[in-house]
Amino acid sequence: MMREVRKIKIKEVIELRKFINKNGIWGKILAVILVLLFAKLLVHLIKRAFKLWKSKDRVKSLPSFPRIDTLTGGLEKGLAFFVYFIGAMFILNIFGYNTRNLFATLGIGSLLIGMGAQSFIKDLIGGLLLITEDVISVGDYIVLNEFEGYVTEIGIRLTKIKNNSGEIYIVPNGQIQGLINKSRSLQRTLIVLRISADEDPKKVIDILKESLKPFKDRKDIKSGPDVWGVTGNFALSYEISLAFFTDWGKNWDLDYEIRQKCIEVLQKNGIKTLNRKNLEEEDALIQIK
Repeated sequence: MMREVRKIKIKEVIELRKFINKNGIWGKILAVILVLLFAKLLVHLIKRAFKLWKSKDRVKSLPSFPRIDTLTGGLEKGLAFFVYFIGAMFILNIFGYNTRNLFATLGIGSLLIGMGAQSFIKDLIGGLLLITEDVISVGDYIVLNEFEGYVTEIGIRLTKIKNNSGEIYIVPNGQIQGLINKSRSLQRTLIVLRISADEDPKKVIDILKESLKPFKDRKDIKSGPDVWGVTGNFALSYEISLAFFTDWGKNWDLDYEIRQKCIEVLQKNGIKTLNRKNLEEEDALIQIK
């Protein structure tokens, strides 16, 4: 049975080669198109399979999902590269190049060097170490070469980082050094309020503590907000500071929301805060002294 199947396959290959030779350059072009279409279809099916698997609730709910997402992303790109490489070998065969003789003549080492594979291998190994050592994962907030942002992609050669302004920093994996992964710790946000010196500090602190209680149940706030108390004294005012902790890069909207809540509750209770004009007067008073 196996011999029959093998004979059929060999016969089909021979007939395909006859078809290509018979139709000359047009037959070769058609064969190349078929190879490219098949490779593209296979890569699409691989990506589709990974996407469907990662979309399952039981996979998404795993604590290690960010790392799984990173690993499968690298594996997906590696398989795609392998498929296109095999396709390229088929295309060379279609045009009459014996790839086995080509490798034997040039030598695998010299061929790889000729293709600039030294840097490619360095980047590939760097990417594998980033993933297997769990240095970073997709979604982590990192600092690299004075650029900071979220890791959006870890490929077999390149890593992409996107900052809050939408800029994308692309760096070869082999050149990643001095990386700081801030997602492995929490980010502290400090809010400082300038209160008129005429107001009772204890009263202000009690009002702020009471108004900020609902924020303590928020899932996007890991700790706080906590009112520290009076942290600075000035000629016409004093400072009251409060702080909260979030995952890195998740603090911006909360910062605005908590500041707005503090201002609203202070105004509602008739507590005077310093505006720009008051601050200028205070600075002028300090300079006179």
